[in-house]
Amino acid sequence: MNKVRTRKRGIFTIILVVMFFSVFIPLSLTLVLWRFVYWGTTTRALGLSEIETALNGATQLLTMYSPLTGSIPDTAGFAQLKRLLNGPIVSFRFGPFSADELQLFLRDYLETKNIFVSESIITDSSSREIGQRNADGGWVLNASDWVGKGAFKWDSLSEPERRAYANAEKFMQVSRDISKAVVRLGTTGYLWAISAVTERGQHCYELIHPQLEGVDITNVTNYKNIPVGYEIATLRGKLLNAGSENYLSRSDIVRYDYSWKNPEETRERNKIALLRYIKSHNLVLAAGLYEDEYLKPAQAAEQLFVLITMFMAAIIYLSMFLFIRKLSKSLNTLTNYAELTARADGTVHRLAPTGFHELDQLSESLSVMENEILKRETNLVHELKEKDVLIQEVHHRVKNNLSVLISMISLQLQQVQSDETRDALTQLQGRITSMAMVYQQLFGANQYTHLPFDEYIQGMLSYYQSGYNGGYLDRKESLAPCEIELERAVPLGLIINELISNAYTHGIPLHRPAVLRISLDRDEQHTIFFMIQDNGPGFKADVIEKTGMLLVRALCAQLHAELLIESPLDSEGGCRITLRLPYKTT
Repeated sequence: MNKVRTRKRGIFTIILVVMFFSVFIPLSLTLVLWRFVYWGTTTRALGLSEIETALNGATQLLTMYSPLTGSIPDTAGFAQLKRLLNGPIVSFRFGPFSADELQLFLRDYLETKNIFVSESIITDSSSREIGQRNADGGWVLNASDWVGKGAFKWDSLSEPERRAYANAEKFMQVSRDISKAVVRLGTTGYLWAISAVTERGQHCYELIHPQLEGVDITNVTNYKNIPVGYEIATLRGKLLNAGSENYLSRSDIVRYDYSWKNPEETRERNKIALLRYIKSHNLVLAAGLYEDEYLKPAQAAEQLFVLITMFMAAIIYLSMFLFIRKLSKSLNTLTNYAELTARADGTVHRLAPTGFHELDQLSESLSVMENEILKRETNLVHELKEKDVLIQEVHHRVKNNLSVLISMISLQLQQVQSDETRDALTQLQGRITSMAMVYQQLFGANQYTHLPFDEYIQGMLSYYQSGYNGGYLDRKESLAPCEIELERAVPLGLIINELISNAYTHGIPLHRPAVLRISLDRDEQHTIFFMIQDNGPGFKADVIEKTGMLLVRALCAQLHAELLIESPLDSEGGCRITLRLPYKTT
């Protein structure tokens, strides 16, 4: 089964991500809060204060330059007031005149015959272009000298005459340059005045305006179909209430938010205006500022705040980045140190200072720990060598003692006359030999916990084969590599010794060639299978078992092994013995 490998993120990446969210999210929330709070109350207070200041200044100028009469007189003083509030006239706009019609109109209005109008341009007697036709079919006169003559006459006209020109089907209107006005309101904001409407059915006209001076704006609407001019002229309906004009004073200011587009502009923009009714002149004086400029103080403050915030965030992020980078480098050094320590090369390593007091203390502690580990390892190696020597000596002595016993039995066999006694001593000698071979193999392999049992069986077969003198023997063995723990090797060796001894002693047939088959195997269920088979006379069930088989059964019970005896195998005998036992191997 394939293991799914998951990519683990380093501490460096994790801290950077956490730092990003802990720094930039609060800063972003601060910016959002700034927009709702500062752009709300504070900005509107700043904008309204600027508009109100301009409205108060225009009110004082109106009082100064225009006499307080029941109607607005068309005097030089009022013309001067227009120039102060909206700037000088810089161009004349004309409605859908043909070229010939406009030429006659201009010559009549300007009292000159030195103006010529072609299909697209207006020229004077010197062929200088002084105006041109617009894309919408209208005309504009913008030469400063001719505009000056026309402006002088425009200011000398009466209010009804100006209204007649401005609202005719083929109209003439003026445009003023508010950038040259004395009373300024931002960059695009301006002041204007509309004739007041105190009774229903009255018309209202622009009295002071940069582009619409004299124009009837009673039915002029914005893109939302709101009659903005009429709303201003009625002070948003307040002047239509009976007698309201009597209790409205100059200190009363009405706010009006709406969208508007002047003739020279391409789109409507939201506008914020403050209105004041001037009863002595029967007009509504207004000061307005477009919202995009109205919010410029907040925009400038926001930009500064964003720059400061981003600068602080960059400093924090850079500082944390350098700090974490240094920390990560120090941690990598500690990791490399741990890897060097894991190699156990017998060297005590020293780390260079990391610049962090805690990490330096940790590295020093690791060096001390490594030194102590090396000391303990040296002591353990020394103790292990001593134990190895001791175990070798013990096994060597056991092997020697067993060899002495075997030798003593051999001497005794030379003096024994009784066959029964000789057989008993021979069997005893075989059993002691089986135990001696266990220790011999342990001592030769220089290991003391597990015995290579396949090699042990091979040794036992060689031992009995060397003492066999019964003629030809067809012996075949299949021995799988198998190691058995020492505590079970001796009893298992005794069992194998008895079975092989019986095969060589009782499993040889008299009238046919001897055949002996031995196998050793193991399976994945942790079970050893040992089988020995001969073609001798077989195992007779009615024969009382002797000491050897009794010993085999006792040892099998001790090892929790199963012993299976199959005999006879054919008509002439034969015997197969199978041994199954659980094992623990390396």
